[in-house]
Amino acid sequence: PVGRAAIDRGAPSHQPQGRAAASRGATSRPATVGQRRAQSRRTHGANGATRNLIDEIGPWSAMLTHLVLMSPRPQTEINMSVENEKKVTTQSEFALRTFRHGVAEGRLIGGNLSVLSALIGTPYAAEIENHLVFLEDVREPPYRIDRMLTQLQQSVGNRGERDGLKRAAGVMLGVFSRSRATDSDASLTLEEVLDDHFATLQIPAVCGYSFGHIAHQFTIPVGVRARLDTTAQTLTLLEAAVHG
Repeated sequence: PVGRAAIDRGAPSHQPQGRAAASRGATSRPATVGQRRAQSRRTHGANGATRNLIDEIGPWSAMLTHLVLMSPRPQTEINMSVENEKKVTTQSEFALRTFRHGVAEGRLIGGNLSVLSALIGTPYAAEIENHLVFLEDVREPPYRIDRMLTQLQQSVGNRGERDGLKRAAGVMLGVFSRSRATDSDASLTLEEVLDDHFATLQIPAVCGYSFGHIAHQFTIPVGVRARLDTTAQTLTLLEAAVHG
């Protein structure tokens, strides 16, 4: 079993992703981001009371449900996948690489790079500032990943500055699967693109974590406060995903 958090979680299931942890009984999920936000506002209620909804990115296993929902703990370390580590010799995108060493804390925000870059300039853009940003994608050639990362880097913050990911507390990249340049492409490699964007970033940054469009991935609870240690190459959740 992989995607373990301190204890064995068991094999990941293939349930629908991104479901709110506190609303498992719902029979359907809003189709759009706007509808989901509207539902979130209804859930919070007019008086501002909240039921602490946390979205999840990744597979939702029975063991993880028990760990996060039924037996929430104040601190949980998420381990990398042993199976994915074995793929490094033939698939370099699975290699753990640290661009900048350091420790950062913040709330987790992110997901698929294509979606996040498309939402820039809309009311649904990700709140990057002081957050731990996680990114992944699939079947995107390096030149398109370069363009989308450039768009994130050039996005305007609350102060009107084009400081993009510089506003983040830290960045962790998952596996960009099936995102290699073809032999006929006059293109930078995926590794060169990532180095160009993150090697000079003045915040902790790392790539190759076990999440994305891959097997043997761990689940990331969006909105939970966490600690990213790019020297030890670990991610530690600093609070339970759901509170009573």
